[in-house]
Formats: sequence, structure tokens, C-alpha cells
Amino acid sequence: MSEVIYSLNGKFFKDFGVYISDSKGLLDKPKPKARKTYDWAEQHGKQIDLSPAKYDEREIELKGWIRGENWQKTKANFDNLMSEFDKEGLARLVVDFGKVLVYDVYLSDSIELNKTIRNGEIIGSFALKIKDPNPVKRTFVLKGNALNMAFTSPDWIVLNVDGVEENLKGIVNINKTIPNRVLSGQKYAGANAETTHYITLSGNIDQITGLTTNSEEVWKQKENKNESGNVPIPPSVTGAFSKGFNKGFRI
Repeated sequence: MSEVIYSLNGKFFKDFGVYISDSKGLLDKPKPKARKTYDWAEQHGKQIDLSPAKYDEREIELKGWIRGENWQKTKANFDNLMSEFDKEGLARLVVDFGKVLVYDVYLSDSIELNKTIRNGEIIGSFALKIKDPNPVKRTFVLKGNALNMAFTSPDWIVLNVDGVEENLKGIVNINKTIPNRVLSGQKYAGANAETTHYITLSGNIDQITGLTTNSEEVWKQKENKNESGNVPIPPSVTGAFSKGFNKGFRI
């Protein structure tokens, strides 16, 4: 099973002593939005609008723990990582287990850091609740800083490059140089991480036609596609996001 690496706006959780032991919502199918219904008194049952489903925002919960030399430093490291949610706009969460899952999220609940002591070591446990308001997306990886992408869409599409959003519609032609990513360190980043960029297209992506790009699509729709066209579930690594992925530590 691949090791799972979490980062938030380029800050790798492990650089701050933060470890994730359990997760919910990363691979689940989002909840469909309520459909329009028509209840005619003179007819049995109801008429339901069965046009293609639209989905509500994705709800994610990450449970984890943080260790440090002392409580002051442990709390400071945790607050440093969580401060990304204080910034304007969405925060980019990247979950990497060989392939990547990319979410653009906001904090949806308070975070309580619970202090415990295990074998003389100070440990803080927490539950992080976040939401991705654009749950249906296509994800691409670009190696290098020159992005070329073209497509046509009658609906507004959200292009997000390394956490920077742009709304696009109609005939779209993109040729731009992307700045290097700013990362918290290289230990967990991998080779050429500063020039590896994560790009998403979200919205009514089924309306996109004629897409060409020099980036590589991470989850091709023909590959293990689920009904929504959203992120397919990779069977060989699903366990990495469930109970027990705790590197031998239990709260």
C-alpha cells in the first residue's frame, strides 16, 4: 500500500509533525442535489425531474494527531498549518499516494486540539472538517511551467491552477507561464516538485468539448469511471484512507 502524503497550499502535514489516521469523504460520491418534483392530485405518485444529476459540495473529515518537543511548539506548528484557512479564497488540499486527489476547500467547523501524553510524549489529536464546493472536476498534472490548454464550453468552467481560480466560458485558449510552487520542504515533495503543477476544471464539465492540453489528466474518465464522472475509486489503495492507516499509533 502506498504511503499517503497530505499537503495544504504546499505545506506538507508531516513537515509540521501532523499525521492523518482516518479520513472520510475523500473518495465518496457526493450527495446529489434535490430534484424538482411535481405532485399532481389527479395522478398516482409524483413526477420527478430526471435530467442529469447535480451534486452538492463534498464534505471531508480528516482525523489525526500531532507530536512535538513541547506543547507550545506543538500548538504553534498546528496553528501554522491551519492558518492556511485564514487566507482569502479556498485552500488547496492535495492527497498523494502515487496518483493525486486534489480538493479546493474551506474550513466548515471549529478545530479542537486535544492534549494527551503517551509514554512521556506530548500528543495533540484533532478532527478537521472541510468542504469542497466544486466536487465534480477533472484533474491534470503539468510537468514544467508552460501551460497550454484549449477547450470550448457553453457554461462557465472554473479553471484552478495551484489554487488560483479563473472563470472561463466559450472558446478558451490558454498559453501561460506558471510560477514555481512554494513548498514547506523537499523531504515529502518528490523530485521537481516546484515545477509540478496541479490543474483542475470544475463546474458542468460534461459540457466541455475539444479539450487539448500539454498537461496529463490524472483520472481519465474511461478508467474505472463512476457514475458522476468524478474521481474514480482506485481499489488497490482505498485502504490507505480508512481506519488503521495510523503508522502504528492509536489515540
